[in-house]
Amino acid sequence: MSGKITGAVEQYVRRTKNETRFLQSLLGDGADDFSRQFNPEIFTDDIPLPGPIVGVDLKGTAAEEAFSKAHLDPFDMFYNERSGVTCCVFTESNLLAWRSRDASHWQYVSGTALGVETPFGLTSIGDTSLVAVNGFEREVAIFDSADMSLTKFFDASRRGD
Repeated sequence: MSGKITGAVEQYVRRTKNETRFLQSLLGDGADDFSRQFNPEIFTDDIPLPGPIVGVDLKGTAAEEAFSKAHLDPFDMFYNERSGVTCCVFTESNLLAWRSRDASHWQYVSGTALGVETPFGLTSIGDTSLVAVNGFEREVAIFDSADMSLTKFFDASRRGD
């Protein structure tokens, strides 16, 4: 164990007439495009904001480890002891982020590449480096967290329910 806790920050901005000004201060010139990607009929009150992945050591010192405009709606995060990999899913941006204990930066893979749209859950499988990620449509992908290779896919999508 590294003696550090890692988490992702979930944050939203309320849809108001000042929303654009706030987003411009955070995202710069891409603020309008960013805001338009969220359908107002679905995101009626607020929209997700990008947030950092943050690590906190045993002394309580927090340090931002990664920030990306794609960090939207972190849903689950976990550490696989066998591979030494930390993973985080970002539901709204359909991403899985991962970093091994020896790496200096986070890497990303689309949920689509794993066959999982809108990922939201992660779990280790026994005492292995295998990890299962599931999506809102009930699909499940199993990958090896040591090299991020897909090993098995189950499509249990909702059909008529």
